[in-house]
Amino acid sequence: MTEKFRPYLTAGELSEIILCLKSQPTPARLSIVRYLESFNLKIKHGLVSSAHTLQPSQAEKLGFHELTISPSPALTNLETNLKGEAAFKKWQQSPESCTPKEIAESLDWRYRNNLMTQEEEQEYEQSQLSQR
Repeated sequence: MTEKFRPYLTAGELSEIILCLKSQPTPARLSIVRYLESFNLKIKHGLVSSAHTLQPSQAEKLGFHELTISPSPALTNLETNLKGEAAFKKWQQSPESCTPKEIAESLDWRYRNNLMTQEEEQEYEQSQLSQR
């Protein structure tokens, strides 16, 4: 018996996964793409409703999420830069071993150091704006 699991993804995240799988196709990936594309079509046509909707926490409802104490900007920038550079080097050597956080740090470092193509920069900026 084969166990199957379903993660919680937004429609945008699902589309991004499909795009990534299509960019470097293999027989196994094409099988996954077929499944995900049919699922994505069902979502787009309203045949499947969302299984999970995140609710704001009690603190967020009360507005406490806005009250945070930040460390020194200079220290934060230095730490961010060092982490980003290390993540970028790891990503260059072995991208499959990177965690999602390391990939995000690598992308941020590449953006801040002008190592992205124009298209990558636009996609990165758009993703940052949609997260706010």
